[in-house]
Amino acid sequence: MSAEARKYEDYARECLRQARLAQTPQLRDRLLDLARVWTDAATTETNAARTVPPLGEMISPSGRHLRSSSENNPQRR
Repeated sequence: MSAEARKYEDYARECLRQARLAQTPQLRDRLLDLARVWTDAATTETNAARTVPPLGEMISPSGRHLRSSSENNPQRR
């Protein structure tokens, strides 16, 4: 799990903690909604990290590793 996903899960847990302490049903419901948003963000971040390889590991259709634009174009260095 990425650091971002962990951070989002921490935010969701904090929203749940605050919801248990909420003084009004409206505040509790809002905090529970916010916890869902943070949980969804953590799930999205985790899924994105699994499906997109790091740039250095990307391989072209010809089987060669792709390089950064500065490696492909010496004038851009």
